[in-house]
Order: sequence, then C-alpha cells, then structure tokens
Amino acid sequence: INTCSADSLENLRGIGPVFAKRIVAFRSKLGGFYSLDQLNEVYGLSTETIEIILPHLILDTTKIKKIKLNTMDIEGLSSHPYLSYNEAKAIINYREQHGHYSKLSTLKSLHIFRNKSIHRLLPYLDLN
Repeated sequence: INTCSADSLENLRGIGPVFAKRIVAFRSKLGGFYSLDQLNEVYGLSTETIEIILPHLILDTTKIKKIKLNTMDIEGLSSHPYLSYNEAKAIINYREQHGHYSKLSTLKSLHIFRNKSIHRLLPYLDLN
C-alpha cells in the first residue's frame, strides 16, 4: 500500500480511478501509511470497501517518509495532515527556546498538545 500506483489500486474490487487517486494522494500527504486503519481517513472510502480490499494489501512501514522534527520548517510541519499550523508553530517555538528535541515524548508536554492524543503523529517523526 505504501508503494503501489493508483493503477495498481484500481485492480482491487471496489476501487475505481477516483478512490485510487484519493488513496495515493492521502498516502503522499501522510508520508505513507503506518496502519491499514488509516484507510478509514480517505475521503468517501466506505468501511465495506476497506474490508474487501484489506486481505489484498501489504503494509510496509519501512517506506514511511519521516518528518525531521529538529530541522523541518513550519511549512513542512504544517503540511502534514495530522498537524495544524498552530501546532507546527508551537513545535518550532519550543525548539527555538529549548534546543533540539531529544525525546518524542516532549511533544506531549507542549500546551497545544495537552488535551490531544498525538499517537497517530509519532510514527511520522524523526529526531535525527
């Protein structure tokens, strides 16, 4: 699922050109899928269709494109679907005030993330 083309996805029952393009576009914005459950976030893709295609999908999480948390600029951070502009700004501000992040868990302590689960973002972050 993290490397196939839209044309390949169209070979799956229930996936036409529109859904194939949506899956590939969402994958591109994310940097790849870390869980097949993320297919539920593809606009308009029904649970029934996902259940039909799941047995035909292989998930290779080594293909995920990671965000370099200690060097990425605000535009790069905020372009990720799981980060808003204000969250990206808070990440940058903390980095500027305290230096590079040494642990991903530090994000949980930022005020903007206090009442928000960031578990779905963590697979996309890289401290290097």
